[in-house]
Amino acid sequence: MIRSIVIVLLVISVAFFIWYFTSNPETFSPCIKDHLRSEHPEYETEKYETEKYETEKYEAPEEKKTLLDFDDFRVKSKNAKLFFLSSPHSPTGRVWTKDELIQLADICMENDVIIVSDEIHNDLILPDNKHTPIASISDEIADITITCIAPSKTFNLAGMATSSLIISNQKLRDKMQSIINSLHVSLGNIFGAIASEAAYTHGYEWVAELMEYVSGNLTVLRDTLSSSNSCIKLVEPEATYMAWLDFNETGYDDDKIKNIIINQAKLGLSHGPIFGDGGSGFQRINLASPRTIVTNASDRLCKAFKR
Repeated sequence: MIRSIVIVLLVISVAFFIWYFTSNPETFSPCIKDHLRSEHPEYETEKYETEKYETEKYEAPEEKKTLLDFDDFRVKSKNAKLFFLSSPHSPTGRVWTKDELIQLADICMENDVIIVSDEIHNDLILPDNKHTPIASISDEIADITITCIAPSKTFNLAGMATSSLIISNQKLRDKMQSIINSLHVSLGNIFGAIASEAAYTHGYEWVAELMEYVSGNLTVLRDTLSSSNSCIKLVEPEATYMAWLDFNETGYDDDKIKNIIINQAKLGLSHGPIFGDGGSGFQRINLASPRTIVTNASDRLCKAFKR
């Protein structure tokens, strides 16, 4: 039976995972490089939590769409206890294929590595793409997986501070429940619980309409970039309501790119370097806005970086 644990915030759970599953039993301090950070660039909050403990990351080959280097992952998994997977990937919007997830899981099972799969964007899949929850692939994979979900991204309920950890392995679930109970963050709140239930029960049609609209906004951005004489490239997303933009052809450093976006285009984008070294030369734009705003922002961005 698959059971879940309600917790206040996924951000808190990341710290729990690191502290509990990799700590020295005598000092309760996390062991250096006892867990792998997820593929990079990576979500800034997970990056912050993992960097505090000197975690090891594996390199993603820049020339490949997959962003995965299985050889590097296999080597570094031998000394790891936890692997943080962002699925779909944030910030790039990549949806991992079932075959990729199986390869990752096989390596983790070979090395007794627990998978922490952050699937908070799993509802936000763009047309012609399919998200596969890694724990759904097999009972064996589910047995080493902690799946993290929340209604906060999809339904804009971050203020409700409610998320869930889905853990089918009872021993693993009991470990997590123990530490969550000991820190008194297991109760969540009644407003978040009811809002989550309502969203997941009645929100299907709304999400479908949302992603259709986001897809339309993505088309606007894509068409504007391709028709303008701009040096910005779109990294084609497969999920989320964000788009990852490549500014490397401008020849500018990150500070200059940020300066032009703010002072010339008069826009506020997510600065690539906050997502780690892999974010240098990139910016993230939010497409969950009225089309008029996305159209205007796309035009201003292209004018500011015209060749």
